[in-house]
Amino acid sequence: MGLVAIIQLKREEHLDTVSALLIELGVFEVSIVESEGVEQYAQRMPVLNSMGSIFGGWMEHHRTIICRVPSEEKLEKLVEYAARDGIEFNSPDVGALFAMPCSYYIGEP
Repeated sequence: MGLVAIIQLKREEHLDTVSALLIELGVFEVSIVESEGVEQYAQRMPVLNSMGSIFGGWMEHHRTIICRVPSEEKLEKLVEYAARDGIEFNSPDVGALFAMPCSYYIGEP
C-alpha cells in the first residue's frame, strides 16, 4: 500500500520544487497545509515570548505536505532529486521528511 510521507518545509521557496518533484515521480495524492510550529504558538504566550531571542528568532510559518508514496524507492528518489536541486532534508534550515507504512487505504490506487 506504500508509505505515508510527511514533509515539513521551513522555507516557502522550497514548496514549488518539492511539489514539482512529487508530480515528476507520479505522486498525485498530495495535501499541502499552511502550518505553524510550536514556536509560533509559544510566541503568543507572554512567559515564552522572550525565548525567540534565545533561539535566534521565530519561524513564521511552514508548509506541511502529506502524501501517499507508492514505494520506498520513490521516496528515496524524492530525497535524491531534492538534494540535486539544493534541498537537503538533513539541513536544519530546510525542514524534515518522515514516512511510515500505510497499512490501510481506501481510494483510487
